[in-house]
Amino acid sequence: MKMKLLAILFLFTVPLFVVAQSTDSLSTAVQVDSMIKLSRTLCEQKKFEEAIILVDQAEKISIEKFGREHIIYANCIFNKGRIKQMTLKLKEAEPYYKQARELRGKILGKEHNEYSSVSNNLAIVYRQLYRYDESIALFKEVLVIKEKKHGKESIEYAKALNNLGQVYLTSKKYDEAEIAYLEVSKILEAKVGKEDTEYARSLNNLASLYKDQMSRLSASEALYLETKAIQEKLAGKETADYCMTLNNIGLLYSRMGQFELSESMLLQANETRLKFLGKDHPDYASGLNNLAALYSLLGNYEKQSHYISRLLTSEANSWEKMIRVTEKL
Repeated sequence: MKMKLLAILFLFTVPLFVVAQSTDSLSTAVQVDSMIKLSRTLCEQKKFEEAIILVDQAEKISIEKFGREHIIYANCIFNKGRIKQMTLKLKEAEPYYKQARELRGKILGKEHNEYSSVSNNLAIVYRQLYRYDESIALFKEVLVIKEKKHGKESIEYAKALNNLGQVYLTSKKYDEAEIAYLEVSKILEAKVGKEDTEYARSLNNLASLYKDQMSRLSASEALYLETKAIQEKLAGKETADYCMTLNNIGLLYSRMGQFELSESMLLQANETRLKFLGKDHPDYASGLNNLAALYSLLGNYEKQSHYISRLLTSEANSWEKMIRVTEKL
């Protein structure tokens, strides 16, 4: 009878021990996840040093509790790569992304969203490092995943195709970029209609492609003006997207030799940015730089000097080389 009682007690105490371990692991996982989320908030506030310290601590906890072959560790190093990328330490970001990609592929599989997410970010790093062939290969891989999971008529597929189009444009593969951008616009028009922010952005990208080709400047102008009209109707004139479109139109008119229109658009874009973004925003600094370049082209060195001085004294100048993250990192 005693033997049977001991056996029964043993059978009931083992699961309690396992549950205790499981609860402890879950608590640690929640702690690490919270630290990663806080690091992302710090990044949004441009507190990158604090963010990297927090992710380092999360990584240490993850290694101690789960080891280096666990998905939680993979998430830590993915976010470390993300911070490195946001601070333009691209060569430092690459190994973290590569390791996170390998682990996510092994643990979650190569059709998982988190695998395609890290592949996408690594592709962006390669684009920023001018390693276009590697970037294109990864963007194509992401595109295949999105097609398989969501289909070729989905918004997810369109976003992936847009990213591929961007690297085609950057690497001056204009024919490939045009095919990609036209398909993106077609998908978005069918899915969300013409009065939508994402559709307007697709037109903006197509216009930017044509802006780089002297024979297609008129087509670029028409698309930019259509983009501008949609953005104004949807959200008014005081948005980052609207100001970016004004800026792009101003640069286009400069290429077309229509300097008065160029000046008008660039001034309007920057005055609006100053009003709702403030003088310490990188977009405002970029606008000052564009105005200085225009006045240099016109030989108006007094105005050029004026805008260069404003640029150099702007706190935003320290962020001038920061990347605008239109793809979600």
